[in-house]
Formats: sequence, structure tokens, C-alpha cells
Amino acid sequence: MKNKTIFALSTAAGLAGISVIRVSGPSSLKGLQEITGKKKFKPRYSYYGAIFSKSSKSFLDKGIYIWFPGPKSYTGENMFELHLHGGRAVTQSMLNYLSKRKNFKFAEPGEFTRRAFDNGKLTLAEVEAISDLIHAETEAQRIQASRQLGGELVEKYALWSSKIKNVLANVEAAIDFSDEELPKGLIQNIRKEIKLLSKNLNIYLQDGRRGERLREGYLVAVIGFSNVGKSSLVNRICQRDATIVSKMPGTTRDSIEIHLDLSGYPVTVIDTAGIRKTTDIIELEGIKRTNEAAGRVDQRFVVVSSNLSKSKVQRTLKMIKEGDFLIFNKMDLVSQVFDFKRKIYNFFPNVSKKNIFFCSALRGDGISLVIKAIQKKLSKEIGYFPKEGIQMTRERHRKSLENTYDFLIKSINNNDLELVAEDLRSSMREIGKITGKVAVEDILDVIFSEFCIGK
Repeated sequence: MKNKTIFALSTAAGLAGISVIRVSGPSSLKGLQEITGKKKFKPRYSYYGAIFSKSSKSFLDKGIYIWFPGPKSYTGENMFELHLHGGRAVTQSMLNYLSKRKNFKFAEPGEFTRRAFDNGKLTLAEVEAISDLIHAETEAQRIQASRQLGGELVEKYALWSSKIKNVLANVEAAIDFSDEELPKGLIQNIRKEIKLLSKNLNIYLQDGRRGERLREGYLVAVIGFSNVGKSSLVNRICQRDATIVSKMPGTTRDSIEIHLDLSGYPVTVIDTAGIRKTTDIIELEGIKRTNEAAGRVDQRFVVVSSNLSKSKVQRTLKMIKEGDFLIFNKMDLVSQVFDFKRKIYNFFPNVSKKNIFFCSALRGDGISLVIKAIQKKLSKEIGYFPKEGIQMTRERHRKSLENTYDFLIKSINNNDLELVAEDLRSSMREIGKITGKVAVEDILDVIFSEFCIGK
């Protein structure tokens, strides 16, 4: 299908000021000539003029068109772009016209970028960075994706691959020549280099999954008993009525996810069903989902009402885990705040005072302290620019680097130099899977399926 010329709308569908249609493939030049009536085009130069359908000789629109001859184009093929007025009828009319042309076809999701990868315009890591940049919702995510697209990640992995390659060259030299012809201490130096490489790689892997957590978003679950004001608290944090609030216990029956941008960090707050004894089938399912959500998040907010009983204290002690934020809501009902806080610290001696908060969702008191605490934790656990440099952003990268590390360790423990050489080749292949320097057909379809049509 690579002999086909692909086309797609590259801007969002719907009413807009302009719409951009992108075309790439062997028939691009002929197509642009017929659409514009011009024969020659200056590369990467913006033309303004009439755009029409040659087959029907009907005027379609007046707009901008740009010619990108290969290989100096996004895909590496001949390409052109049409910048038309953004009305639905104008856009659809041009797409219909292109679809009727011989050897033209609608692009599949990510097909433009797939062709760029196939033509050596992008590495696999850069392809993933483009996808992340498209889907970035916060400033921190944009910065991470931009750094990866700028080549920082590829440079890091290429450096490791180069070091392994140099060690491999020495191993192969040791295999090919006799002991008398080898430099003194070569075998010892080989093992020393492999140990140093494996050590540095292991340090890199112990990163707390910061890059992946930033890319995927930080999950916060708000859990607690029924009618303690969890939804009201979530609405205060979100600064909008994101969830339904009612005095009736069991109002929230399902897990509701609200996406936030906290100082550039992507955060998903999960408002969960209140935990209580009930026979309601739907509510029971909601409580089940609460327990599931609580087990897969990065941070838990355990919300308790200020008018808690001794039995609720005991149940809360069983519920709370290390690192949880313990939030006492409805502080507007407390008359002696100082005495109440002292009592709470005595009830929960194993919970750090910095993780205990006293709030009133009704009045908004104490909410800013909760937000500041989670922002501080995000900065510490993820950070914009970790000292070690750019981090892994995908589980795929981590798996390949873990395999690389395993092969390096295996090579250290091998006494047969030919087996050591094979382990080093395997470690190079694993790093190559990240950048696309080896055959990776089995993972390409998964990666490119994340793209939108027209990219």
C-alpha cells in the first residue's frame, strides 16, 4: 500500500477558521497540479490562490497550499498541504474529491508518521514523543515530550549502545587472537567495563517510574465512609461542581474521575463510593470499585467527618495506610478546634502530622493546604527535570532496558567469551528496540495506533 498516496484532515473536525488537509505519496505532485492549475512549485513556499476540482471544473475555495518535495518532508515522500476555510462543507468537498482520485486513499491513524519512520526521518522514540506531545494536557507533560522529541532520550540510549558495542569489539578481538597477541589485562578490563555499564543502567532503572507517571498522570483516590463530604471536598479541590453533592448517604455509587492540571502536573482525582453497610446492589458494586481504585493509585485521601465516633476511629485505623493523607472534613461543626486537633493526634499517633489535614468543604477552609501538599509531593516524586536527566516514559522502554541489564549481568557470569559476545549482542538488540534500530514490527502497530488520523 506504500505506492498509494494518502490524505487526511490534520486539524480537528468541525467548524473552525481554517482546516489543513495533508497529502503524501507518489501522486502528490500531479494532484496538486490539478487542484491548483499550476505546473511548478517552489519547495516549502506558501501560495495563495484558487483551489478547484479539475474533473468537475468547479471552484472549491481560495486558500493556501504548500509543496514539500521528498525527501525533505515530514514523511520523506512528496507531500503537500492545503489550508482551506474551516467550514464542514468546504473540507468535506475536498476530501470527497481526493477520495475519488486514482491511487489515493484515506490515511490510517498515524500513517503519515509511520511513513516518516519507515523512511528514516524519525526514530521510534521520537515517534512516541510526537504522540505524547499531541496528547500532552499539562506543561510538565509538554516539556517531557519536547525533550524526548529533541533527541535527549535517543542520545542517552545511543551512548549506552555505543559503549556496549566497544566492549563487544574487544571481546571479539579476544576470541579472534591468541593470548600472546592480546594487550595485557584486556579480559579484566572487559569485565570491568561491563560491570560499570550494568551499574549505571541499574541506577537509571531505579527512577521511581517518574517519566511514566508524568506521561500517564498521577492518580489520587478520595475514599472514606458515606456522608463525610468526599464529593464536596473533591468539588473544592477542582474548583467546580464536578460531582453530585447530597445529604443522603450513598449518593456517589460509582468511581468518578476528574482530570486536573496542578501547577503543570496531570492529576486524576477519583471520587469513590462511600464505604458503609448496604444491601443496594448498585451501591455494593460502587464500594467494590472503591476498593479496586484505592489499590491502584499513587495517593489516597482518607476523608473522615469531624463528628466521628470511637467505632469510626477504629475502622479508620484499619483503613489507613502509610503515606495516606488523613483529611478531617466538616471542621465548621467543631467549636474547640485546638482540643479537637490534639485529640486526633492522640487517636492516630502512627500518622505523620504533615499528612493530617483539617478542612471544611462547606467554607473552603484548609483546602489550599491539601493542594499545596499534593503539589509538593508531585514535585518530589516526579519533578520537571530530574538530576539524572530525561527519564523513561513508557513501560516498553523499561522492559527493554531491564532485558539489557539482565544480558549484561549474564555476560559477567559467563566464562566462555563466545557466550559473552552473544549476551552483549542481545543487550544491544534490546536497546535497539527502543529507538527502532532493529526489527520491531511486532510493536509498531501498537505505537502508531495511538495517533490521530492525519498525523
